[in-house]
Amino acid sequence: MKLLETILLTTDFGKGSAPAMDAAVALAQTFESKLVLLHVIAESLLPFLSDQGDIAEIEKRLHEVAKQIEAQGVGAPEIFLGKGVPAEVICGEAARRDANLIVIGCGARERGGKCRPGVTADRLLRRAITPVWIARMGAAPTPRRILCPTDTSAASRRGLKNALALCRKFNAKLTVLNVQEPMLPLHTPIVGLSQEKDQARLNRQQRDFDELLTAFDFHSVDWTKKVRYGTTHKEIVAEAAELKADLITMGTVGKTGVERILLGSVTHKVLQELPCSVLTMKEEDVVRLRLESAISAIEEHFMRGQQLLERGLLADAVREFDQCLLSSPAYAAAWKGKALAYERLGEKDQAEAARAAAKRIRELRRP
Repeated sequence: MKLLETILLTTDFGKGSAPAMDAAVALAQTFESKLVLLHVIAESLLPFLSDQGDIAEIEKRLHEVAKQIEAQGVGAPEIFLGKGVPAEVICGEAARRDANLIVIGCGARERGGKCRPGVTADRLLRRAITPVWIARMGAAPTPRRILCPTDTSAASRRGLKNALALCRKFNAKLTVLNVQEPMLPLHTPIVGLSQEKDQARLNRQQRDFDELLTAFDFHSVDWTKKVRYGTTHKEIVAEAAELKADLITMGTVGKTGVERILLGSVTHKVLQELPCSVLTMKEEDVVRLRLESAISAIEEHFMRGQQLLERGLLADAVREFDQCLLSSPAYAAAWKGKALAYERLGEKDQAEAARAAAKRIRELRRP
C-alpha cells in the first residue's frame, strides 16, 4: 500500500533544483512512490530555440537527471517536457496525474544566506491545489525535526495530520506551534476590545489549541507543543531557527475573526524568510489513501487497516475495516481493529460497541 503514490519533481537544471531532487528521492525511497520528472520550457523562450536540436539538448539533460535519480535506487522516473507558462503546466500535470505532491527548489541563495522562492515557485504556491514542497538549499532531504504551526482551522488540521504521518515515516521529532498575537494597547479601542477582553481572547485561543490537540493521535510520535507570543510569521521563523527545523508544514488558510489573519498571508511571509524547507497544503493531503473499488479481497482491506492503524491514520483505518465487514460481517479481527481505532480517536461508545461485536463473534465460534 502506498500512501504517497506519485511525486511530481520539477527541475530547471539550476542549483536550486539539487535539493528538490534530494528531497523527492528521500520521499520516494521512504514511501515507495512513483517519481515524475518535469521540466517546462517557458513560452517566452520558445522563439529563441533555433531548431529541434535545442529541444533535443534539453531532453538529454532531463535524461541525465533521471539517471542520477535511478542510480539512487528509486527506479527510473517518468520524464515529461512541457511548454508554456511553467506554473500552469506544472499544475495541469499534477492534476492530470493525480499527484500527491509537487517538489520544487527555492531558487538561488541571496546575500546573507537567505533563500526565497523563485517566480515559478511563488506562482505555483498561489495556484496549485496539490501540496507543494519547497526544498531549501542546504536543508536535510530527510526531515528529522518538523515544525507544524497551527490554529483551529481546517487547513491547520490538515497540516497537522500530514505532519504526523511524515514524522512516523521519517522517525522525526514534531513541534506543534501556536502563535498568539496580543493586541497592542493602541489598537484595542479601534477593534472594540479592552485589554481585559483581549486577554480573555488569548485564554480562549489557548483552550482551543489544547482542545485541537486532543482530536489527534500522537501514538509513536516524539512530539511537544509550544506557544509563542508575537507576530505570527516572525515567531514561526524564530521557532524554526531555534529548533533547527528541517521542515515546516503549513495549511494555507488560517484564522478568522477579530484578528483577521489569513494563514495564507502568513505562509507567504514565512516563505520570504524560508528558514528551512516548507510544505504547504490547500485542499489536499500529501499522505492520502486511495481506496480502489476493484479490491474485494477481505484480507487486503484488513492489512490496509492494520497498516493505517500503525501509522495513526485512524479514520482511514476504520474505513478499511468497514470494507472487510461489508463482505464478512463476522470477521472478528476487523471488529477488533475498529475498536482500537475508535479508542484512539476518543470515540469510547463506538469502541466499546466494536469490541463487544468481536467478543460475541468469538463466543459463537467456541465449541
